[in-house]
Amino acid sequence: MDALANALNHLIGSKYDDWLKIAVSHHPVTGKEMMENDFMDLLTVHGFKIYIHGHIHQAIEEFHKYDDEKGIFVIGAGTFGAPSESQVKGILLQYNLIIYDSKKGSIIVKTRKKEKINGAWSADARWGDKNKPKPQYTLQL
Repeated sequence: MDALANALNHLIGSKYDDWLKIAVSHHPVTGKEMMENDFMDLLTVHGFKIYIHGHIHQAIEEFHKYDDEKGIFVIGAGTFGAPSESQVKGILLQYNLIIYDSKKGSIIVKTRKKEKINGAWSADARWGDKNKPKPQYTLQL
């Protein structure tokens, strides 16, 4: 927490008010190896809109709510290039392509998968309607 507080002190001031602030770390914010809520709350009150993490090797979409006015979107990355001994059985190789549209104030997260080690990458339809999933989702900032 001290390291995060020190880093955030450099972002205080109007110079960064109109920036899209994105935090990236290895550890997730849910599950048994999650970051503490205080960590996410601190990012949120300092204007961060997106938190991207890895570690669990699974593409996920979540939202950490601070209060009725503030929150931060959570994007979990898949397993793009993990060695075979680090891969989790039953979870495909995955990655996210993140597209920022500054005019619309949105982020599109496109997910890709590879079902076989030597196979080709393809769209990973897992979002939205369970009967008609899409290979992407949009976050309105």
